[in-house]
Amino acid sequence: MTGDEILNSGVQVMAQPLGKKNATIHPLSGGEEVLTATAPVFSMFRLNPAPFFLLDEVDAPLDDANTERFCNTVKRMSRHTQFLLISHNKIAIEMAQQLIGVTMQEQSGSPRSSWRRHVFLPLIR
Repeated sequence: MTGDEILNSGVQVMAQPLGKKNATIHPLSGGEEVLTATAPVFSMFRLNPAPFFLLDEVDAPLDDANTERFCNTVKRMSRHTQFLLISHNKIAIEMAQQLIGVTMQEQSGSPRSSWRRHVFLPLIR
């Protein structure tokens, strides 16, 4: 923990990815930061699963190999917890069981579309 006031303090995360020295997550790449930050969160949810898990574009800074690792972890955890994943990543979208899309065609509103996996998967390949 950082700071003297417990209500205003932060948490300093130290990590040591392969081939790097132990340091805070700030000098890491965006992908390394995501994987380091999500690991303890996923670990806590494995111990005490919640009904759902909301992730908002956490896969954005990941390369394709790490996106696949991330998606495999989400798939395994989705047996016990429902995931709501907001993403623009094609690999993450392919993992989804249901796809809900929102487009802004007009200034006045945003129409919503919904597809099941068997319908949308052929469309994105």
